[in-house]
Amino acid sequence: MDTVHLPSGFEVVLDSVTSASETSRRHLDGLAELLPALTLRDLRMVVTELVNNSVMHGSGDPIVLAIDVTPVDWSAAPSVTGAGSGEDQITAGSPRRRLGPADR
Repeated sequence: MDTVHLPSGFEVVLDSVTSASETSRRHLDGLAELLPALTLRDLRMVVTELVNNSVMHGSGDPIVLAIDVTPVDWSAAPSVTGAGSGEDQITAGSPRRRLGPADR
């Protein structure tokens, strides 16, 4: 598992195993000082679901989790990529929704 820390978030490569969502949440804990508590809570739920879906429905290849944090409004956009086995896959061209204070 390699982690790259970016100025506005991070990118980590996770093994496609059942503990991947737990590992992803530990990485999100590093954003606690950057994001409002409710945004971090929502981000944890979304990332957990995305990573679990990648493990359950993916090909078993490593999962790339990238988190982009915008300091202006302290919102975050998660991105999870991995080879899926079904017709519905998250691809690089999929629209991403930002999570932040505006959601309140």
